[in-house]
Amino acid sequence: MFALIAFFIGLIILFKGGFRLGTRTVSKPQSRSISLYLMAPLVVLFCASMLIVMNTPNIIQWSADGSSFTVNQSPEVMDYIGNTTGVVELVAVGIAVLLVIFTIYSQPKSAVGTPASPQTAVATPGARPPDIMTVAEAAAYMRVSEKEVLGLIDQGKLGAARIGDSYRIARIAIEDFMSGAS
Repeated sequence: MFALIAFFIGLIILFKGGFRLGTRTVSKPQSRSISLYLMAPLVVLFCASMLIVMNTPNIIQWSADGSSFTVNQSPEVMDYIGNTTGVVELVAVGIAVLLVIFTIYSQPKSAVGTPASPQTAVATPGARPPDIMTVAEAAAYMRVSEKEVLGLIDQGKLGAARIGDSYRIARIAIEDFMSGAS
């Protein structure tokens, strides 16, 4: 039951993309990871229950000539299978929830979704901005928040190169966007 609920929540997150959770903004790539973490317990539960059923003694009873079989549905066997799959389900969903929490809270709050600080490399008046900028530098250059820059990148309105968990944005791409050329 929990694995099925987690699966559907994972599907919703997968189709929704990035989202906010309290004061934290979860980017689109992070939300994809989170959705996979939430969808995995159902797959694990299915595989584990197949293994449990196949390896439970006396559940499948073959006829004397080996041409047919019957399934033993005694209460003891069914309780064993139900209890074992229940434990597997709780462990899988618990691990998925821990991975989701770690994914959301492993990034500092100030790294995403806050306005750019005035101490960025572009804040000096008259200084030429760098040709390649981080999200923070681009936000300061455009005078918007980092969240807005990430939103423009996610929407495909602002071109950026992804390097690990961060982006690099060409100054010319920002200038094209600001002038309406893209």
